[in-house]
Amino acid sequence: MFVLTKLASRKRRVLATLLIFALSAGVLGGVLFYIDSIGPSVQQDMLDDVAVDAQVSLSTSFHQQNETSLADLQSTIREQNHVLGTEGVTVVQSYDREIDDYRFEDQVYLGIGDELLSQFPGAFTILESTGPLEDASCYVETNTLSYLGLGIGNSFTATARATDESGQPVNITQSFEIVGTFESDLFWREGYG
Repeated sequence: MFVLTKLASRKRRVLATLLIFALSAGVLGGVLFYIDSIGPSVQQDMLDDVAVDAQVSLSTSFHQQNETSLADLQSTIREQNHVLGTEGVTVVQSYDREIDDYRFEDQVYLGIGDELLSQFPGAFTILESTGPLEDASCYVETNTLSYLGLGIGNSFTATARATDESGQPVNITQSFEIVGTFESDLFWREGYG
């Protein structure tokens, strides 16, 4: 009873307090509703201008089938929203544990064309180039070039280690003329810094 009497004697204060709490809750609710309703559009606006490079790898089962071609796959990818283009890259990974500097034990050879360099300008920084990439020419990563003691115009022999049908190790080699050097963060691994 005492509380009710006290509240009844201070009607203006109680009414003002209730009004302030109601207004505060309304404003806070409105702000939260506004933030919730604009969230998806703000996120979409932020993502619209972000360039993203994606990688699609083909498995052995893709190469064993003959229903879908690489051109069909690239066409399907290009039809997706926000995809600006596609470019084919052949990747050959090899390992040589006999190399004395661990940073160069893993080798990655990329089969690319000049179109890839223009389509994805942030992937590689070309430091020096004397001509376009052709079937018999290559760019070599600048640290690898220095490690091997090679320069532009020299011959570079790429060696990939594979296994034959019987499981025996086989070295596959191909020589190229070095026509440029590049830097890239695509293949950097923790501890190689």
